[in-house]
Amino acid sequence: MELVVACLQIVCLRKLIDPWFALAISSPCCAFMAVGQSLMLSLDGPWLKRALAAILLLMALQRVAANCGRSRGGPAELLRPEPAGLDLRSPRVLLSVGFWFTAAGLMGGITTVAGPPMMLFVSYHQHEINLHVWRASNAVLRLALQLTRAAVFVANDRLRFDSWLLD
Repeated sequence: MELVVACLQIVCLRKLIDPWFALAISSPCCAFMAVGQSLMLSLDGPWLKRALAAILLLMALQRVAANCGRSRGGPAELLRPEPAGLDLRSPRVLLSVGFWFTAAGLMGGITTVAGPPMMLFVSYHQHEINLHVWRASNAVLRLALQLTRAAVFVANDRLRFDSWLLD
């Protein structure tokens, strides 16, 4: 279902997609999704749930620390102009993209939940990211992740095309 939704979003938001940004976020995420998913298939056990719980707890603590003492904002916050977007030529931005989307790929591969590191990326860059471009480029990422997942399942003989069931 996510594959269909991602394709529909790509079609509807095609004019907003930044191809370089979509490539920058998809490359590390898909590569490390394959690594994480291979680990998940070979090292199945209760530690996966514990690792996910620890990661989500750390993320919640990070958000509490980031928002501690911050003003709530008001009507002026809502009228703020849309940011121009991330500068992908900046080493700081490239390092951040690489770090957060590598983490998203690994976490998505091991636990099938890739979203939390992406949410941290958006919250960290909230004043410089254009959310419309993010939404459109993220649809490309979601399509690429689903195709990567399918490729890993096929490579490990976990997806049978005769019945479309996962082992």
